[in-house]
Amino acid sequence: LINGKFPDYARIIPQTIKHNITLPKKEMSDAIKMITTISQEIKITLLPNVIIFNSLSNDNVEAKTELELSTGLNEQFEINCNSKYLLDFIFQTDTESFEMKFNEPNLPFMVKEGNFMTIIMPIVL
Repeated sequence: LINGKFPDYARIIPQTIKHNITLPKKEMSDAIKMITTISQEIKITLLPNVIIFNSLSNDNVEAKTELELSTGLNEQFEINCNSKYLLDFIFQTDTESFEMKFNEPNLPFMVKEGNFMTIIMPIVL
């Protein structure tokens, strides 16, 4: 056992989820890695039938790729994040897919596979 005071981790785990999407691991990691050649900070735009990945770079260089996938969303939803945290999660999973759970664009979102979960803070622009 480890003795000490630790933050109440349960407070940062969302208790209710508005959106839950199952995503393919390989296709997501390939798309994210393609964008990270320009910038680790990325924008993920979720549309009903496509996910668009853009680099968030201060330079005049831009990277963009798309993944055709039914998200089940009725509206556009954007998440800005550091791709390193998302890729770290993806590389630790053993299955072919994982879940992305989120409520609002500027709130932390959850990625989950089985009992393994990561909370990722968005980048506020």
